[in-house]
Amino acid sequence: MKLTEAKLKQMILEAIKNKRSQDFGVPTPDEKLRSDLGDEMFDKIQGADPEQSEMFKQSFDPNYPREIPQESLDEFLAKHGFVPEPTYNRSPDSYYKVYKSKKYHPYKVYVYYIAEENPIYGELTDDDFMNSDFLPKLSIVGRQPKKIRYNFSFSKEFNSLVEEQGIIDLYEVFDFDLKNKQDREDIESIILGRVKGNIIKALEELT
Repeated sequence: MKLTEAKLKQMILEAIKNKRSQDFGVPTPDEKLRSDLGDEMFDKIQGADPEQSEMFKQSFDPNYPREIPQESLDEFLAKHGFVPEPTYNRSPDSYYKVYKSKKYHPYKVYVYYIAEENPIYGELTDDDFMNSDFLPKLSIVGRQPKKIRYNFSFSKEFNSLVEEQGIIDLYEVFDFDLKNKQDREDIESIILGRVKGNIIKALEELT
C-alpha cells in the first residue's frame, strides 16, 4: 500500500487517539469497532481513504471521535469563487452538479455521481411458486447501493485542467440514500478529498 501524506496523518491521529484510551484502561475506539464488526470488515474500512474510513466508522459508532474536519464540496469551491448552478437530479440515485466562477470565467467545475445498486435476494413464498412459470429459489426483494461511481472535471469549455473518475466502495453493510442531503454531502466530501490537491494546483496555474 502506498503511504500517502493523508494516510500517514490518519495513522498518527489514530495512534494518539488510541493512546489516550489505553492510558485510562478502556478499549480504544478502534478496538471496540473491531470487536463489533469483526477483523475482516474492520480491515476493509481501515484500508479506505482517511475521510471515507472515518465516515464509515462513525456510521457504526456515532460516538467515534472525529479527527478530520469534513469540508463540503460547496464550501471548498465557494472559497475559490465558484457558485453552484441549479443541481440536476437525473434519477433518485444520481446527481449532476455544475459550478461557475466570474473570476475564472469561462471555467467550470462538473461533478456527476451515481449509486450503483446491488440486488437483495430473499426466499420465494408458496404463492410466488404457484404463480410462476418457473421455480427459481430466490427473488429480488429490494436493492441497496453497493458503490458510488463519480466523474469530476474542471474545464474551460472542452479543455479540461482536471479530469478524474473513481469508485467509492460502500460494501454491502452501508445503505446510502442519495435523496438524503447529509448522505450526498458525505459522498461529495470524499470526492473532494480525492481531487482537492489537483484543483488547487490548477487554480494556482491560472493566477
